[in-house]
Amino acid sequence: MEKGERKRCRWALDELRGYHDAEWGRFSFDEKRAFAFLLLEMFQSGLSWLTIYRKKEGFKEAFAGFDVQKVALFTQNDVERLLLDPSIVRNKKKIEAAVTCARHFIEVASEFGGFVPYLLSFTGGQVALRPVESPSDQARALSKDLKRRGFAFLGPIVVQSYLEAMGILDGHEEGCAFAPGGPHPAA
Repeated sequence: MEKGERKRCRWALDELRGYHDAEWGRFSFDEKRAFAFLLLEMFQSGLSWLTIYRKKEGFKEAFAGFDVQKVALFTQNDVERLLLDPSIVRNKKKIEAAVTCARHFIEVASEFGGFVPYLLSFTGGQVALRPVESPSDQARALSKDLKRRGFAFLGPIVVQSYLEAMGILDGHEEGCAFAPGGPHPAA
């Protein structure tokens, strides 16, 4: 770390630095953002985040600008088209799950007045909670409920990452200057 540079989480190096500093862990009620992160985290399952991050713009274009209403209307022809698209991860089960998840996302959002309020129902409405363990109790409960509702590729570890990306759980490392409320004290 150079003199005067703010301390970051260890993973926030090179091309992930801007993502860490400006996007990751920043809470918002933006439903499009919630869907985009859900899709990206779902595709990340079993892969590195850097792989997904490098293809983020490809995913955005392939999945209609992360417009959940449009993705929910994708057909088998769209799935076949996406299987030929090198700008995304071409996994048929994940692509099909993305379409199914879009449909369920809309259902949940309708039931809870938004998908983000649904997520917050697992934290008592709080954001930037500092989990004791990973996956947290919140991630385990949310993952279980998502599965019950028909979502796929969203196990507790992926859901933990999703909640951290959304800023609902605080996943910053100790001392990170970008943590909500400032650096976490060293233990």
